Amino acid sequence: MLCLLAPGCGSVGEPRPPLLNIPERAQNLTARQTPEGIVLEWTWPRMTTEGVPLNDLARFDVYGWEVAPGSPVPDAALFERESRPLGAIEGDELAPYGPGERVRFVLDAAPLMGKHVTLGVRAESERGRSVGFSDLVVVEVIAPPAKPGQPSATLTRDAIVVEWPAVERASGYTIERSGEPQGPFETIGQSGSTTFRDAGYRVGELHVYRVRAIAGTVPGGAAGPPSEPVSITPSDVFAPARPSGVREVATETAVELSWEQNGEPDLAGYRVRRWQEGSEPAPIHDELLPAASYSDPGVARGQEYLYTVTAVDEEGNESEPSEAIRVRVPD
Repeated sequence: MLCLLAPGCGSVGEPRPPLLNIPERAQNLTARQTPEGIVLEWTWPRMTTEGVPLNDLARFDVYGWEVAPGSPVPDAALFERESRPLGAIEGDELAPYGPGERVRFVLDAAPLMGKHVTLGVRAESERGRSVGFSDLVVVEVIAPPAKPGQPSATLTRDAIVVEWPAVERASGYTIERSGEPQGPFETIGQSGSTTFRDAGYRVGELHVYRVRAIAGTVPGGAAGPPSEPVSITPSDVFAPARPSGVREVATETAVELSWEQNGEPDLAGYRVRRWQEGSEPAPIHDELLPAASYSDPGVARGQEYLYTVTAVDEEGNESEPSEAIRVRVPD
């Protein structure tokens, strides 16, 4: 009895209204046109408008409104009034995402082709409650260019050169490469012309290339369908540079030769040839020389000889001979 009569004893306070659990707005909306369509991404809200962790989000709705070219982003009230639904992500489609994560949604670009469209996303609770749209973005939906013609691939000393015919309305191109005839392909670069140099090729491996034309900005814009693929398996068929700077010192018993070191990473060694007037150049040692020098003891006093040096790589490709030098052995 005394407890019940004491002021405030056992009081449950003023009754509180039930929480509305309205999701906060989706944030950081971005939109870009890709070969898939219009890819939208935004951040899943973490909290409700009452500051409580959000745990009953049911769906995201994507809305759009066509605007005139060059129009600024409209205000939220105008967009709320004029926009119409374009798509939604709900149920199992939400399973890969959660509060604070980036949500990805692909919108079909075909109905919007050639238009400037303002896009917004609205988060909705299981009771159908929403505080309104995210930040808004304006996207120009560009008709993709045509498929490029058959490209070619040519091996040069320092790159595989891929070339293709120009495509009407293309502002640039993306180049894709795979190690398998059917892919998967990855983008390895962009080009503002109809040529691309792939300096990162690997000798002895299959390289499959295909090209997409882009209308709009590069990278980005509207990418068209890929060209037919072209394949090439590069092999090392390029010889080292010809040796240079050959110098000689002749004594009564030998001719000492030296030259500038070649810089090729796959250099295997050097070969020296000797001859006299009226005969043909011939190698004067069996194994390749590992260093840029050689001592030739097989000479005779008073005789005149000519020498050249070639560089050989690990695949057996041999360079052009150096400039011939003429040496007279002292008597």
